[in-house]
Amino acid sequence: MIGKKSPVEKLLKKLTTADIALIKLSALCLGIFVALYFPQIAEVDPVYYLGAAIVFAIKPLTLYFEK
Repeated sequence: MIGKKSPVEKLLKKLTTADIALIKLSALCLGIFVALYFPQIAEVDPVYYLGAAIVFAIKPLTLYFEK
């Protein structure tokens, strides 16, 4: 089984930069949709959202700058 790629890995190889950007935009729209139906989410201090964004971006950024 070592060396055999999963279907997810094969799909990820086929994705272009535009595909990844569209996935990110769809996730953003879903987040806005959820915030509209749960207004208490929007009442959270924006600094917490900024902190979460930074934490979530650490691994992709380290991979980007390693190459």
